[in-house]
Amino acid sequence: MGNSDSKLHFRKAVIQLTTKTQPVEASEDVFWDQFWTDINLTAQDIFALVPAAEIRAVREESPSNLATLCYKAVERLVLNADSGCVCERERQAVLSCVRLLTRILPYIFEDPDWRGFFWSTVPKVGKSLVREISKLLSEWVSVRVRLSKWLNMH
Repeated sequence: MGNSDSKLHFRKAVIQLTTKTQPVEASEDVFWDQFWTDINLTAQDIFALVPAAEIRAVREESPSNLATLCYKAVERLVLNADSGCVCERERQAVLSCVRLLTRILPYIFEDPDWRGFFWSTVPKVGKSLVREISKLLSEWVSVRVRLSKWLNMH
């Protein structure tokens, strides 16, 4: 996929997050994979394509979509870290996930109701999802250490 196509596809996925009237289920991998599969976006691209106002809008209007986006990004990080990021596609997915989380996490933590997001129940998000997110976040810390070591070696 060309870089301009990647940007357009990614932007459409972001817009879908804010405009969907029903929560997007975590099992809808085709939808969630749009955020990190087959894209080659820089950190600057992701910051430009995911405006602060839209992150806040998703947080307020579709909290389960924001929670699931975080969950799926961390899940992808753990999956690729466990496999060792042996191919370029996996490395690019890891970078996309880290860049996306870097973009959205500050907006999660700016709202007092969301500050405990990774450790407690969030509005309209089931307890099992929150437990899974907490588990994955703990694993993410380990992934970041391994990824940092890997990046220093290459």
